[in-house]
Amino acid sequence: LTSLAYILLSMSVKFRDHWGVGVWLFAVMLDFSFAFALWAAFDTSTALIAGGALLLLTIYLSAITPLLIVVSQSDVVVGPARIEKKYIKSVELLTSKSMALRRTREADPRAFLQLRFWVKPGIVIHLNDDRDPHPYWLVSTKHGHEIKEIIEN
Repeated sequence: LTSLAYILLSMSVKFRDHWGVGVWLFAVMLDFSFAFALWAAFDTSTALIAGGALLLLTIYLSAITPLLIVVSQSDVVVGPARIEKKYIKSVELLTSKSMALRRTREADPRAFLQLRFWVKPGIVIHLNDDRDPHPYWLVSTKHGHEIKEIIEN
């Protein structure tokens, strides 16, 4: 167990995967292309107002869409779901390729999914709670190694 894990076990740890540069560029390009189309069809003030509003909407969406994962000494919270650590059997790390398979061809329809398209790797949290209808949680995250170490120790 590393010293980081000892420190993290004593408190809640939060993980968030924000938009990458590619997603930001795509969103801003969409905003500007829409504003440009409005400028061509109407006037400059309409394009500036709409472009500014779209840019604010993009900033707002970038703030609310990252998945929040909180790991404490006793609980794991992923988005809206919470489970006690005693009901977690194991945590499996997934590469981008294995995550793509797990969320498509190898998916279990009963699984709890918290996916973000801009995050390619992830983890599978296998559960051992007979009352839970979900056999596992499939979660998109770039922080799989850290989350696995904290949950399993």
